[in-house]
Amino acid sequence: LPVIVSPLASGTASAVAAASPVRDDCAVEIGADRLTDCDGRAWTFAGLPIDAAEPPLQRFAVEVDAGTVIVDFTRTIDE
Repeated sequence: LPVIVSPLASGTASAVAAASPVRDDCAVEIGADRLTDCDGRAWTFAGLPIDAAEPPLQRFAVEVDAGTVIVDFTRTIDE
């Protein structure tokens, strides 16, 4: 499962699936200030949609411990 792990301004980190929630064959890429898919949909680095009409990216629980980022693939974050 390809994921994108990003530091957040709050000092934590996020981990999101690197695939569009709309199209399985559409990868999510890292931009300067957002994540985008092949169709131009955009999300924050936390996986939240820029356009409220779009679904969020699949997000995973993250813990930062002494500089080590631990991603829990058994728990997704739902809003």
